[in-house]
Amino acid sequence: MTELATESAKAEDREIGDLPAVYPGFIIAAVFFVIVVLEMKIDPDLVNKPEQTTLLTVLTALVGTAYWLYCIYRIHSVRPCADRSDSCRRIPAHSVL
Repeated sequence: MTELATESAKAEDREIGDLPAVYPGFIIAAVFFVIVVLEMKIDPDLVNKPEQTTLLTVLTALVGTAYWLYCIYRIHSVRPCADRSDSCRRIPAHSVL
């Protein structure tokens, strides 16, 4: 009986953290696409010079990369709980950002 109580207490202690939201990544990708299309409309010579990048494009790419790394971090923090290992810890979803 005590073993069952101990197991249920352990299961309650191991809460699974929240996975990251997907929609910010789609928004960042859409913004990046719109910026690139607008830049090509404004200056068509950019098509022939792919090595020429603008600050806005670089900043959008950096924001997208940072969000991607955050998502990978969150997935790896939730995975031990999903694998039912004992090394599970609760990380609030908004503690990093």
